[in-house]
Amino acid sequence: MRARLVNEAQNFERGVHPKQALGIGGICLGEQKFNMKKKLEDDWKFLLLTLLDGKTISAQMNKRTANGGKLTGQNNWGNYTVTVDDWEIQDIDDMGINIIGTDKEHYILPIDDKKIYIENAR
Repeated sequence: MRARLVNEAQNFERGVHPKQALGIGGICLGEQKFNMKKKLEDDWKFLLLTLLDGKTISAQMNKRTANGGKLTGQNNWGNYTVTVDDWEIQDIDDMGINIIGTDKEHYILPIDDKKIYIENAR
């Protein structure tokens, strides 16, 4: 069995880009979008970890109370000062961050044009 020459492997077609005819090069936009979104999500979580973890924040938030294991309190908006014990964000496209304070209360910190004020706690 002998190795094939480059000339034998070529399959050029009239009117088709040479790289496309050979099946080499090019990019997959779906894969690129997934990779960029994953990197953006990782960077966003790192920023939140740096800014919020263990800090005391003051902001306009929605306080959610645990009622039998379910979070309720859809319209408890107000200015709250909370020391962040933990936080979670479901998806990069979410418009709020679930903050769990050291008082074990849940707060929704909206991602909008309002400012938050951060103090060091630890």
